[in-house]
Amino acid sequence: QSGTLTPEGLRALRAAAGGGGTGAGTGVSADPPPRQPVAPALPRDALHRAVKAGDIDGLNAALKGGAKIDARDGSGWTALMHAANRGYKLMVGPLLEAGADVNVQAADGATALFMAVVRGHSEIISLLMKAGADVSLKGPQGKTVLDVAWVRGDRAIVRTLVARMAGIVGGVFKDCAECPEMVVLPAGEFMMGSAAGGRGGDDVEGPRHRVTIRTRIAVGKYEVTRGEYERFVQEAGRSTGDRCYTREGGRWKRRRGRNWSNPGFSQGDREPVVCVSWEEAQSYVAWLSEKTGERYRLLSEAEWEYAARAGTETRYSWGDDVGRNQANCDGCGSRWDDKKTAPVGSLERTAMGCMTCTGTCGSGWRTAGMGIIQVRRRTGVRGQPGEIVASA
Repeated sequence: QSGTLTPEGLRALRAAAGGGGTGAGTGVSADPPPRQPVAPALPRDALHRAVKAGDIDGLNAALKGGAKIDARDGSGWTALMHAANRGYKLMVGPLLEAGADVNVQAADGATALFMAVVRGHSEIISLLMKAGADVSLKGPQGKTVLDVAWVRGDRAIVRTLVARMAGIVGGVFKDCAECPEMVVLPAGEFMMGSAAGGRGGDDVEGPRHRVTIRTRIAVGKYEVTRGEYERFVQEAGRSTGDRCYTREGGRWKRRRGRNWSNPGFSQGDREPVVCVSWEEAQSYVAWLSEKTGERYRLLSEAEWEYAARAGTETRYSWGDDVGRNQANCDGCGSRWDDKKTAPVGSLERTAMGCMTCTGTCGSGWRTAGMGIIQVRRRTGVRGQPGEIVASA
């Protein structure tokens, strides 16, 4: 009959539908292949959400799922920053092992290390430093992690950070809140003095000779400031003295009533201290030694010139010509020329990181330039001890 489905017609329908039997005319179709389970898509913020919730399993799942390790959330923070800020040591470790960049900075400059120091998470600080955290990076308001540690008053964290800075060439640190900042210089050698008849040289500056600085040294990043010296006078109960050589009215003269607090012109706390005698400088370094437990001494001429030259052979560290606004003197082109002292850090920095090693006090201040050295033994980058020297 025309409406009857024959075996041949059934086979034709199966073939048209892509099916087929286990055998011709059996009427049994094959089972479809099992479907593979599809993993749900990983939320973009899965890593941040896990860290904020303190969810270790969620953290591991996000890392296993390929979450971007250094992705930032709406606040511009990475997952590592959140973990460091919240003190989640068990999360910091896996994030570092997964390759998190320890020196990523937020919009205000803060790093994971900065956040850990602000919160006082000492164990996390150690983990981050072992992973290569840069302790010299500037965070909010231009502050370093060492600045923050001093404000917090956490001596243990300060010691940890100072030890790291003192072992890195170019590292900047200080041993107490009132101490001069120091910058670490590499070991090296230089030709000291000026050649006979050389441009701008004096006879007392020759003959030129080679000097070797055998260990790293840390010299004052700036000159000792009026504010730093005033703190010493207040704490140590020192007298201020009553005489100083000054140039007033175009004449040099030793005048009564002149001293570091009244040199004949106005000064701010961030300007170099002047009218300080050798004996007073010795008292200052003795005070620093007692205050910090380290030994400070006055800087030698060779050490000062090594820092000031900064590897150069020219008349000045910036070239043979005085130029403009490179120093403070009569004709140097600065707004302080032959008038008063310039604030520290306002003029040229040498290649080694010393600020204004030449000419911040101007040609008119014979008593400027206190040189201070701090000597101690610290473990170097490669485990070698190095002499640490602070000058101003």
